[in-house]
Amino acid sequence: MQFYLRFPEWALGRCFKCETYKLVACLGDLTVDGFTIKLFACHPCAWRLEQFHRALRRRHDMAHDLIAAPFLGSHVVLRPGRLEAIKLPERRFRELELASARGEACPPWLLEAAKARWGGQPAGAAGR
Repeated sequence: MQFYLRFPEWALGRCFKCETYKLVACLGDLTVDGFTIKLFACHPCAWRLEQFHRALRRRHDMAHDLIAAPFLGSHVVLRPGRLEAIKLPERRFRELELASARGEACPPWLLEAAKARWGGQPAGAAGR
């Protein structure tokens, strides 16, 4: 029951994850390429997303300030604890993979994009 209380308004709508029409709650905004939409999910999908988020936070333990990952056929950069994302072209995502494999610092273009999206400098970026 506590889960339902975190989302005070439930209404009939389409779940972004399972794409079924049922009771959904607004989880927040999703911004991609400057376009913002409301993200709605049914109870099972919202609960699963919350559990996924908690698992990532435990595993991550804030060791990384930015996380780049494939998502729904595209690539995004996420910041733990924030709902907003930065959508990346595939070539930029591959560039990050290569930089990570080489142990290189975060590229300046990503630091600028993160600063524009979330404000401030990502942790560990000073002096890079």
